[in-house]
Amino acid sequence: MPRSNLRLYVIYPKEIEESSFFWDKVYEGTEKAKEELEQFGVKVEYIFSRYNNVHRQAQILSQVINQKPDGIAIVPTSTTELNLLIDEAVDNDIPVVAFLNDAPYSKRFCYVGPDNYSSGRLCGELMGNYLSGKGNVVIFSASNEVYSLKQRLVGFRDKIKSSYPEIKILKTMDYSANEDLCYSYAIDELQKNTEIDGIFITCAAGTIALGRVLDELKPSLLPKVIGYDPNERVAKYVSDGIINALIYQDLFTQGYMSLKVLYNYLSSGLVPKGENLYTNIQIVMQENLENFIDGDKER
Repeated sequence: MPRSNLRLYVIYPKEIEESSFFWDKVYEGTEKAKEELEQFGVKVEYIFSRYNNVHRQAQILSQVINQKPDGIAIVPTSTTELNLLIDEAVDNDIPVVAFLNDAPYSKRFCYVGPDNYSSGRLCGELMGNYLSGKGNVVIFSASNEVYSLKQRLVGFRDKIKSSYPEIKILKTMDYSANEDLCYSYAIDELQKNTEIDGIFITCAAGTIALGRVLDELKPSLLPKVIGYDPNERVAKYVSDGIINALIYQDLFTQGYMSLKVLYNYLSSGLVPKGENLYTNIQIVMQENLENFIDGDKER
């Protein structure tokens, strides 16, 4: 018989910057699942933290564990620094689902989100095709401490190395998922280096920053730019041909599935087929952009 009166916690960053569309989409997904689960007597509580504040998220996770909930869904802001706490939760019979980002070396129950290594390889293939297999590329990486972003970076590099040996990666810059910092790095790099043929960016904030920079500088020959997450702010740059391709990673579904998977396990003992529940990724360009800007609203 399904269990009732379950108490679940959702822990993830929810930035206050203009790029909050990203977390708003995740929130829409968890809210939809919350509304459905409330009909079965499930109580879902949110706790938010800033994206780069691993210490604060660790404090929050510790506090939540002490509340002895039935389950936790979390977007881990570190690949390793939360593992002991996640393990503590699981050892105390509190299953943990990681979503959007993973903590694969912990005892987390499963991961819900895109296959980020494959996503990075896909971007590498796109770049190779755009450059006809030759040229110089610069990478703007959001954070090597975040597993999903690191996997995108590794996947991109592996694909370039194995399939496009005449493409040279000149530099990789870590902008800590900060749009203004990425803007500063990018405008400096593009002003002093005119031999950049392609740019790969591993997350949404950097994609917006590169769009801003290239729109302002208006170089005579635009580099090919591949980034992540279609949204209203970046749409203009795609429409104008400044950004060539984006990866859509269905943020709504990631948020929604994280709670539903957790509930199904707690309520009915339903175990996922594998520890990685990969969500859909799609390539977004000029011709299909309008299908994705508001695509999560009609569900």
